[in-house]
Amino acid sequence: MNHTHIIDYIQKIENYCKSNNLWNIPRKEAEYLFELIKTNKFTNILECGTGGGYSTLWLAYAASFNNGKVLTIESHKERYNNANAIFQNSGLTNIAQIKGHCPGYFENLNEKFDFIFIDVVKHLYLETFKKSVNLLKANGIIAADNIKTHKAETAEFIEYLLALADYKTEIIDVGNGLSITSKKEHIVFLGLGANIAPELENIRQALKQLENNPNIKILQKSSIYISEPIGYTEQPEFYNCALKIKTEFKPLELLEFIKKIEKELCRVSSEIHWGPRTIDVDILLYDDLILETENLTIPHKELTNRRFAIEPLLEIEPQIFYPNKDINLTNLYFSEKIQRQKVKKLNILW
Repeated sequence: MNHTHIIDYIQKIENYCKSNNLWNIPRKEAEYLFELIKTNKFTNILECGTGGGYSTLWLAYAASFNNGKVLTIESHKERYNNANAIFQNSGLTNIAQIKGHCPGYFENLNEKFDFIFIDVVKHLYLETFKKSVNLLKANGIIAADNIKTHKAETAEFIEYLLALADYKTEIIDVGNGLSITSKKEHIVFLGLGANIAPELENIRQALKQLENNPNIKILQKSSIYISEPIGYTEQPEFYNCALKIKTEFKPLELLEFIKKIEKELCRVSSEIHWGPRTIDVDILLYDDLILETENLTIPHKELTNRRFAIEPLLEIEPQIFYPNKDINLTNLYFSEKIQRQKVKKLNILW
């Protein structure tokens, strides 16, 4: 790829647009999007509204650093043809054009995108966003242009974004003004345990499956602890640890995924309460949430009674927050009730 040619060509197109009073995103906004795509290593970009093609060049150039590509959709015949001519001479080979309407054309798409850029007629912003959400990959971003320059026309759209419970939106004061929207991420603490051989390998496999899910990022993991069984004592010792993760999963979605891990690892769990098991993955804490349903209780209902759960948590988060302000896990850890439980930390790498 001839970077010098591409940069010079983008500048040429920018100068042409300025001299002919053609509306495009300003240079600083283009550079912001370029860095956003390049830094996040986004590889599959969707542009809703090609316009003159100037923004497409920046999106495609950024994606090229990640071996990525851009799909750009434009309904206006003349703009489509003009942009096509621009792309042919750009030196960029990662641009695909579609002549169609956004968001109507979305139903023909069968792929997901890391980054979606909305620059259509303003009264279609809201509808385009609502339909583009289904095309967004985990950890993806939806950006919309003209938030500052067309404040009145985009007011309803922005109000909608800011009211979304599962998404976070930031307004960036650059160029025409951008809205940057992504799914909210939650901080969750998990407890893992196993007492059927090979215990440590079972925990490693559960960790691997968590790591491989794009909706989950492992932030920290504790040491491995060995604890004596509680309740039913005629069984082997348990291997335990705690994880701090960041996830876009809602609580019940996370529970569903955890149950899938347990099933795939051939979880063995006897009918005996607190009996032997191949692997057990529990949600201990989820943000500052307090939740009680038929299938899930957060914080975990046994957390405050189990040293093998508290000690790994405090190892990775000494000042950990517990939703019930009447309970301090650090103070609880040093209580007689917890300290009399036998737990041993293993000095091993895992």
